[in-house]
Amino acid sequence: MSLVTKDVDTLTRAIRDDIHRSIQDNTDHIENKIDEVSKDVKTCFELMETKLKMTELDLSINFNMKLAKAEENLGLKINENSTRLTTMEETLAELLKAQKEQNETNKALTDFLIVKFLGDAKKGKVQRCRR
Repeated sequence: MSLVTKDVDTLTRAIRDDIHRSIQDNTDHIENKIDEVSKDVKTCFELMETKLKMTELDLSINFNMKLAKAEENLGLKINENSTRLTTMEETLAELLKAQKEQNETNKALTDFLIVKFLGDAKKGKVQRCRR
């Protein structure tokens, strides 16, 4: 083997080794960047998942608060309507009592007028109505 061939082989091997080393360095660098990006993406997804859970919790709390307020308002309306109904029932009972008393008074007055009319008729004080 000649000295030139030997130098060319050595130079070729050195270039090949340098290319392989450069490729390996670039590959390692790319793999490191991929790992970093993967970690960033994973962190991002974890943050998004946490935010989603917090949003769901906020929505749930908000819904439960509104539901409780609606139930409270409904309870107040039911109590208010119940009070009105009780007042109406009491008023109706008073009106029925007054109506009964009026009926009894009317019956007594009617009985009195019938007795008076019959008494007057016996005494001859009643005149016939002319048409």
